[in-house]
Amino acid sequence: MRWKAIARYDVGTSHQSQELPCQDYGDYGIFQDVIVGVVADGAGSAKYSDVGSELAVKTVIDWFERVNKSSEQQEFSQSLSQIETEKVFARIVQEVIAELRQLASEKDYAFNDLACTLLVFIATPHWLGAMQIGDGFIVVRPQDSEDYQLLFQPD
Repeated sequence: MRWKAIARYDVGTSHQSQELPCQDYGDYGIFQDVIVGVVADGAGSAKYSDVGSELAVKTVIDWFERVNKSSEQQEFSQSLSQIETEKVFARIVQEVIAELRQLASEKDYAFNDLACTLLVFIATPHWLGAMQIGDGFIVVRPQDSEDYQLLFQPD
């Protein structure tokens, strides 16, 4: 299966008028027949949320790149149970928190100054798993449909 993916983000008009940086970040990785997408939106009240959202996304993609090079790579080609999927997402969240804490310590930032939302999906030809921390949403469109489907309600 060939995946098509686009990741785009830009400074919103309210941020432009206030001369604030873009606090959104997104990326994806394609690992054989598995695609992983990640989006983070910095919390507007957090001083370095733009840095936090970029680090969160890069951490997730880097984690999947390491897994893809290890013996665990077959793990994602097979359908995972709900419990297995939750464990994968829990590992991802732990990795992101650890990286954010490390950066906060190195830069002498408050951990909360890096606050951001985090949405991640893993898709294969046979299954789809997704997670969300904070608001935001993920939609999918099956190949045989013109309609988009919301995976879960924004929190």
